[in-house]
Amino acid sequence: MAVKESNITPALRAAIAESVQEVLNDPDFGLELRPEAKKRLLASLKKKKQRWTSLGEIRRKYS
Repeated sequence: MAVKESNITPALRAAIAESVQEVLNDPDFGLELRPEAKKRLLASLKKKKQRWTSLGEIRRKYS
């Protein structure tokens, strides 16, 4: 389906261009993870969840 150029806003055009550029600049795009890597990632998801430190907590701790 063709879209008339006049129907595309500058913001939409910029978003599309940015998305295409991200895909073209990603050296891993289209590659598959090795089975060992998938296994390690799945194992890490099953481990005890770590507590994340908020930016505010870090600022209080180090200021």
